Amino acid sequence: VGVAGRADTLAKLLGEFEATDKKTLATGESWDMGGGFSLTAVQIDLECNKVWLQLDKSGTEIDSEVIGGQNPTEQDMLYVVTMDDVGGKDDVPIFVAYVDAISNETNTIQLKYVWLMSDEAIEIEAGDEFGALKVTTADGTTVILRNDNSIVLYGDEVIDVCGGVKFNVADDDDTIRFYPFVERTIGGEEPTPPPGTIPDTDTDRDGVPDVWDSDNSTPAGYWVNPQGIGRMWGDMNGDGWLTSVDALTILQAAAGNIGL
Repeated sequence: VGVAGRADTLAKLLGEFEATDKKTLATGESWDMGGGFSLTAVQIDLECNKVWLQLDKSGTEIDSEVIGGQNPTEQDMLYVVTMDDVGGKDDVPIFVAYVDAISNETNTIQLKYVWLMSDEAIEIEAGDEFGALKVTTADGTTVILRNDNSIVLYGDEVIDVCGGVKFNVADDDDTIRFYPFVERTIGGEEPTPPPGTIPDTDTDRDGVPDVWDSDNSTPAGYWVNPQGIGRMWGDMNGDGWLTSVDALTILQAAAGNIGL
């Protein structure tokens, strides 16, 4: 995430709710949000429709505020925490939450639109190196990385590029085929990959690996879509034949009468 909207000052996004996401907290309950941050509903005042919220990091209070009130506006129900000296910037918002409901029946609150950013940022400068890439341009709007040296792709190998981004190169003596990927751990458990991580076998050699290919019998020279379904070049209506109908379609497209 760009700190204060700057492309050359980045902090890790620790959490961001989708529009339908919700979190319920009871009085005294502390919510571990990651990165050392926790949010506690210290006290809920049901009569006055208020909640006392406290944001901590590593057990130390960062901010606390009473949110809500009688006949509150939407702004009254919004909890925003800012911090100074985040990537050299002051008054940087690091946490936002909207108190959507305060329940008299369950003595709980419901939060929506939660957004949390780390208060630890990195400042990127021209000349910085990240893996095989070097920063050539770094300012408030743009960061450009390029490789000074060639990145050699060897068949049947995984090539490190930058920041966990890698190239998986197919074991193919005739054609160089590769794709970028990033490994992620889901749910705190190491995933068990299938043999060879992602099989790159391409039976019909149409450029789409079998694991993603909906048709492994595409004849050579056919045009294929990302699903591996192909048809011969010039077969505009996809009937498997080259006829005058296809030729007429191409001529109309060239004349600008129809779009393809």
